[in-house]
Amino acid sequence: MDPPPIRPRRSVVLTAAGWLFIVTGTLLLPISVISLLMILARSYGTASADAIGFLSVVVAPPAALVTGIGLRCRRAWAWPVALLLAGFLVALNIRDLLDHRSTTETTVSPSGVRTTVLASPPNYHSLPLIAVGAALIAMLLRRPVRSELRVARAAAVSMTRPTSHDLKRDWRVGHRGRDGMYYEEEHGGNWQRIDIDGEMLMGPAHHVIYFASPAAWQRYPEWARHRREEIIARIKSEFRPPDYEYEDGGTVAATHPSPLKTTPQQWGALALVIAILLALAVGMGWLVKSGLERDATWFPAKRSSMQRAVARQAEPATYWMAISLYAAIGLGAGGFALWMLREGFRSRRQ
Repeated sequence: MDPPPIRPRRSVVLTAAGWLFIVTGTLLLPISVISLLMILARSYGTASADAIGFLSVVVAPPAALVTGIGLRCRRAWAWPVALLLAGFLVALNIRDLLDHRSTTETTVSPSGVRTTVLASPPNYHSLPLIAVGAALIAMLLRRPVRSELRVARAAAVSMTRPTSHDLKRDWRVGHRGRDGMYYEEEHGGNWQRIDIDGEMLMGPAHHVIYFASPAAWQRYPEWARHRREEIIARIKSEFRPPDYEYEDGGTVAATHPSPLKTTPQQWGALALVIAILLALAVGMGWLVKSGLERDATWFPAKRSSMQRAVARQAEPATYWMAISLYAAIGLGAGGFALWMLREGFRSRRQ
């Protein structure tokens, strides 16, 4: 009987990135819906909304939620969308970081109206978000991630088509689906095929090939039955290290593949994301603690002109909304960091 299909273990880093998009999109989705309703109703204060603000407040949260689900399900379409969202996050926060005034400027209109624009310091709160976006971009561009999402599959699929070099000889090799390979020879004008077990990897080698044992090789067709070493040598000449690895255990080894090892680069990326999330959780916890102690907190507005202190006695609804938002972000970031840490240790034990 043929072995059951091989299901490669999913990388913890990509799963964590998917959950990061899901959590972020879920937390910001209510704000996105409320803002959209205000824009549709032409509420006061929405007349000055610009395209970038609309994209960041209304479009980005649901897009992040859907993209996170796509990454968790390993859908290829989620890769370019996630890359676009991460790039938009970096560009938006770099713009906010650079958008500051070092001096106070006062202008007088022709009618004599004086307008004063106060000096504003750089928005250093954008630095953690820039780091998160840059880490996501670096992770998404890695070849193991693109292979797991089947973005880099086009190159592998193209090998299944005969090339000019294949047409000059009577044998050829190629990929069969995502994991398997095949070897073909021309006999009497027809191409005869044998299937070779394989598995897609997440490390430096993107595939491992499982050659059948000498006993199992005898179940192949007659033309290949007594030419095991010759056919294996031909396959190895096309599927070469370091992109490919080989195991000689046959179909039995293919049904029980060795566990995939997490590379140092993956551990580094995971540690960076965990550190950023923990720093975000600590920062939000400090804001909640100080806000409860002083009965006042800082209003979480994107524009520096709208940022102000909110007192509990004067604006209780706005005060508790800000406290709740800080607490939700802190709890979400802390819980997500602990989950990633647990998954990392569980992956290491395996």
